[in-house]
Amino acid sequence: MTVTVYLRWGVLWSDGVPFTADDVIFTFEHIIKAKYANGRDGFVIGGMPVILTKRDDYIVEIRYPVLIPNVIELVSAEHFIMPKHIYQGDATLDNNPKNANPVGTGPYKLAEYRAGNTSG
Repeated sequence: MTVTVYLRWGVLWSDGVPFTADDVIFTFEHIIKAKYANGRDGFVIGGMPVILTKRDDYIVEIRYPVLIPNVIELVSAEHFIMPKHIYQGDATLDNNPKNANPVGTGPYKLAEYRAGNTSG
């Protein structure tokens, strides 16, 4: 009933801040609280939310309220982890002005964004 997720050490957000368990827990807690969040059914089972525990900066434990046969599928489903240091304390994340300057962990960093520009 418990899944332990080990994060890769040394991963940074594109603004240089370390990617940690705090970001994962922040994101999953947001999904649990948001009634219509994409992927919420993987974190709230029969009206009961999972219990998220930070074991250290790179280990997150997810405890399910009941035995789930496809738990690995639920945990590994595509979830875009949000940087806690950017969004913490914001009332809304969907239409947040901070979304115009995205921060990610991939190999690219957005240099410029112009609304309405569809050319490469």
